[in-house]
Amino acid sequence: MKREKGYIRVKDIAEKLNISPPSVIDFLEKLAREGLIVYEKGSRIELTEKGLSIGRELYERHEAVKKFIKVLLMVDDEEAERAACYIEHGIGEKTLDRIVKFIKFIEKCPSEFTTPFLSSLYRYYEGKEEVVCPKVESCNK
Repeated sequence: MKREKGYIRVKDIAEKLNISPPSVIDFLEKLAREGLIVYEKGSRIELTEKGLSIGRELYERHEAVKKFIKVLLMVDDEEAERAACYIEHGIGEKTLDRIVKFIKFIEKCPSEFTTPFLSSLYRYYEGKEEVVCPKVESCNK
């Protein structure tokens, strides 16, 4: 919200999460006690350095899950966003870490590995290609 609007208000959070403003205020007061935000009733909400750090980490993880879903499962942005939000809340730490690392790996990996693999996978999803592993005979049986 801060990136989009430049500020964060109780009303905006309540609308986004579809919860009541009093529920938002209770949670904001808890976050303020934990040193993650600066909040005074009736004013805008600001993240502390600690809050920003945690926020950046959560955002990076969310984007990695979303990209994983988009790249490997070949779904549109809207579906990937919805799925990422859902998955993030139940996924184990090790699995999430592996997804983040996988995305970083394929982003840095030479295209001679990733391009044929992903192209073949996408053709398979579309029903245009059978599963064929060119160098592994056991896959082709």
